[in-house]
Order: sequence, then structure tokens, then C-alpha cells
Amino acid sequence: MAWILAAATIFTIGCGDQQNSPPQATPPKVKVKQLERVTERNSFKTAGTVTTQQQVKLSFKKGGIIKTILTAEGRSVKQGELLAQLNLAEHESKLIQAQTAHDKSIRDQERIENLHKDSVATLEQLQDARSNLDVHKSNLRIAQFNLEYASIKAPRAGKIVKQLAEEGELIGQGMPVFIFSSSGENWVFKAGISESQLAQISIGDSVSVSMNVFPGNPIPAHVMLTPQSIDPQASSYEIEIELAHNNLKMVSGYTGKAEVFTMSRTTYFKLPPKALIESTDGTGAVYHVKGEPPLAKREDVKIVKIGKDFIGVSAEFLEVAQVIVERQVQLKTGQQVEVLNQK
Repeated sequence: MAWILAAATIFTIGCGDQQNSPPQATPPKVKVKQLERVTERNSFKTAGTVTTQQQVKLSFKKGGIIKTILTAEGRSVKQGELLAQLNLAEHESKLIQAQTAHDKSIRDQERIENLHKDSVATLEQLQDARSNLDVHKSNLRIAQFNLEYASIKAPRAGKIVKQLAEEGELIGQGMPVFIFSSSGENWVFKAGISESQLAQISIGDSVSVSMNVFPGNPIPAHVMLTPQSIDPQASSYEIEIELAHNNLKMVSGYTGKAEVFTMSRTTYFKLPPKALIESTDGTGAVYHVKGEPPLAKREDVKIVKIGKDFIGVSAEFLEVAQVIVERQVQLKTGQQVEVLNQK
């Protein structure tokens, strides 16, 4: 009888333990999404003002007697068009002399090298022959340079505003022959950019310019000129952006903004803002689901863009990840979750 009572007591205690054990926690419910992958051209924005293309003074890089002037004041010219030329007789003669001396020095060196192989010429004579050839190579390059730059060509399409010299006139090196201005219909948007932005752009990059006086009328444009040095007054680099022809009445001094589209591209994933856990110094974190049963895992991401209704992030795992975009509670890495929209 005693053993029956003991068994009953054990059974009663066991039932009491089952009744008092805490219920198992329900995994938090989440929604996941595979993020959209986007590749787009990089761009940056800057501000500036509209002006006409500057007038420039055109001159010969070498002095001499002007043989021919092929244009006149008020005439429109095309880019690369020949405008004036020096008398080439002197330059051509010097080129012939330099070429003849160069060819002779080649023959002299070959002869000395053969004599040196036969132990007839000394090493010093061979070295002198080689040095002589180097000198005549340099003289030939100078003569070719002088001949090449004995003419003036139009730097771009435009108009000859003023002619400052005549045919037959002796002109010095760098003395202006023409005052040149780009076509009157061409307007330039000048803007200052930073050193890092300058490293990104190239001549020809497309630009969208928005003038403050013409809201809602973006003007297509392109980078026309990049600077070779910094503007000491503005502590920035000034670029020139050529505006496309338009029906807007431009006035020099109008201000506006420009978005420059560079040739480089950035790839990112569009993340809903509420899916980002935290962000610090261009980095953030998200949760995504892995395994079966599904477990939440925290991963770091790089923030590359802030959009109107999304955050552009990048990380290798995002290519295939199911990112948690909605959750009711705070999660921990390794915590089991219930995916509501799992396919």
C-alpha cells in the first residue's frame, strides 16, 4: 500500500511541474524583401553664374614676318581654321639645316662604332659621336617645333573681334595678332568645384543647369573647360560649362545651379529607411534572414546615397539577402523569427 501512495505522490509532483513550466515564446513576426539593385552615373551639384565666353588674344608662339592673314575683323571662323601664318622661309631653312646635320651625325656615329669594334677608334671618340647625335636630335626637334607653331588657328568656333597686325609686319613672340570671341549665341556657366570633384570630371561630361530666373527649365550643357590651377581668391577650381542653344533670354550675371554627371558609375541597393537599424559616418546596419528555421542576422552596410524615399546601401551579401524591412520588436543576431511574407 505504501508503494501505491509513493507512486501517486510522484505522479502528482510531475503534473505540477508541467502545469507550472513557462510557455514557449513566440518568434517575432517580420517582413523581408530582396532589395532592388541600381547602377547609375555619379554626379555632384555646384553653383555658379552665366557669362559670355571670354575674348582671348591670339598670337604666334614664335616671332617673325607675317606672310598671310586669312581672315578679317567681324568674320566668323570655325574651330581649327587657319587664321594667319608667318613667312616660313626662315623656319623651313632652319629645319632643313637641322635635318641635314642630324642625318650626318647618324652616319658619323655608325662609322665610329664600326671603327671602335676594329679597335681603330677610341672609346672617347665613340662617346663624342653619340653626344653629337643627341645635340642634333634636340636641334631638329626645336626646328620642327618652330615650324609647327608659325601659324595661328582658331581655338573654337567664334568671331574675329579685332585685327591688330597686317601682312608683311614683323611680329614678336607672344604679341597679339587678333582679338577673338566665341560665337555670340554661346553662353558659359562658370562654377567652382573642389579638388575631389575636379578629379572626377572630364571635358565633355554632360551637365544639367537650372537658372534661378527660369525655374522648371533645366538647360542641357557639357563641361567645356577644366582648370589647370586653383583660383586663389575662391580657394576652388573654376570650370566652364557650355550651355546648349535655347530660347531663354540670357543675361550675363544670372546665377543658378548645375548637376555634373561624370563617367564613373556607382552600384547600390535601395533600402527602405525604416529597415536601417543605425547609421554612423557613412555606415549603417540591417537585419536579414538566414537558415531554417529563419534566424535574424545583423550585417553592416555602406551608405552611398540618400534618396527621396530610400537609402542607397552597398555590401556583397545584399546580392541574395532577404533583408528584414518590417519588424515589431528589437531583434538580436541569432534570434528566431517568423517571416510573414515568405514565398
